[in-house]
Amino acid sequence: MVLNNEKKEQIAVIGAGSWGTALANLLGSKGYPIKLWVYEEDLFHYMKKNRENIYYLPGVKISENIVPIHSLEEAVGKSDIIISATPSHTVRDIINKVAPYVPKNAIIISVSKGIEEKTLLTMSEVIRDVLPKGLNDNVLVLSGPSFAKEVSLQKPTAVVIASESIEMARHAQYIFNTPF
Repeated sequence: MVLNNEKKEQIAVIGAGSWGTALANLLGSKGYPIKLWVYEEDLFHYMKKNRENIYYLPGVKISENIVPIHSLEEAVGKSDIIISATPSHTVRDIINKVAPYVPKNAIIISVSKGIEEKTLLTMSEVIRDVLPKGLNDNVLVLSGPSFAKEVSLQKPTAVVIASESIEMARHAQYIFNTPF
């Protein structure tokens, strides 16, 4: 973890739905290099060419700091921060797939809403259940009354970061903080 933003951390956003794209765009607009994992192959190619997520966030151009990626390994490998933004019913499967590639000091931020149907675990609990035990303390949660379109339009929005580590929570707060 890089504190006080000594360098621009490598950030991977896993999930190019409306919320994942909005957060990637927000962080990209702050100068962070973003790898945005796109599940749909046709959307991946469209986003690379046209710099827009026409499926989930039409009309919003994505930052030049965002690189759409179609490989989970490529997206996650060498990332300092990994944002899990997939639908709740896919979180366990996707985290299982990325777990071998998660760097040992990476911060993982869950932004997916919901509860796993079979286990009744929250998304952060699912992530902790799947990741190697050494990464469990690095799992944070970002949540709040927010809408992807409003964040993309820079409307005033308030969200919270929860973590067992006050240091990691403050760092994540710093990364996501904007005037809006």
